[in-house]
Amino acid sequence: MLFTTAEFALLFLPLVLLAFFAIGRHSQYWAAGSLFIASVIFYSFSSLELTVLLLASIVFNFIVGTKI
Repeated sequence: MLFTTAEFALLFLPLVLLAFFAIGRHSQYWAAGSLFIASVIFYSFSSLELTVLLLASIVFNFIVGTKI
């Protein structure tokens, strides 16, 4: 899925925004988490293997960042 497709503009983006603002009324922390999950789902539409690589990179960077 690309940003320029109707699938993204008419289905994915409205659902993500609806979830973000609905969750954000209760907790900004969980709203940010919902955006993280939505971004991982978006990237997984492109390539599941690269999504695994992205998640591994995030975990590695978090671990290294906490050691600094």
